[in-house]
Amino acid sequence: MYGPDSYSRIKKQKEIIAEYASKHSGLTIGRFDFGDEFKNFVRSGSLFGVKKLAVISNLTTTDTEKESVLFLKSLVKDESTIVLVSEDKKL
Repeated sequence: MYGPDSYSRIKKQKEIIAEYASKHSGLTIGRFDFGDEFKNFVRSGSLFGVKKLAVISNLTTTDTEKESVLFLKSLVKDESTIVLVSEDKKL
């Protein structure tokens, strides 16, 4: 998701998270800036559920944008982890 209107983005985020949580009991949700904490969340196993939802922001402000893109592409086939990216600008 992207756009300069943060209110609308946050509202849409809440809708997506609520819908996803209703479909997957035991969902683990984390909110992060792109970095080591996010990577650890994605790589680690979930204690209570099989699905994880990570909401990340500030992806475009990272110094290693190429690394972040490669890492996100590596998650495409991971069906247990969903990543929701929220930014001001289109990536």
